Amino acid sequence: MPLPQYEVYALRYAHMQRQRSDNFIQRDPHDGPMPLDFFVWLLKSRDHAVLIDTGFNKTRAVPCLVERNARDRVAARRSNLM
Repeated sequence: MPLPQYEVYALRYAHMQRQRSDNFIQRDPHDGPMPLDFFVWLLKSRDHAVLIDTGFNKTRAVPCLVERNARDRVAARRSNLM
């Protein structure tokens, strides 16, 4: 029995203008524009369609932001001490 063949589509559902420093936990000293696109993937065969979302929601994002803010505060304290 042959394997089904799928067409794969990347569907961009959002675009956000951001700075490089907004996209990483550790600050980048070469800050500048670094827009971010958001995608879902659609796999489509003759008989099936599968939508794949590999992103994360607010519940998973908030701890990342809290950790980043804590690291920024520590780095700011260290730079003031030097």
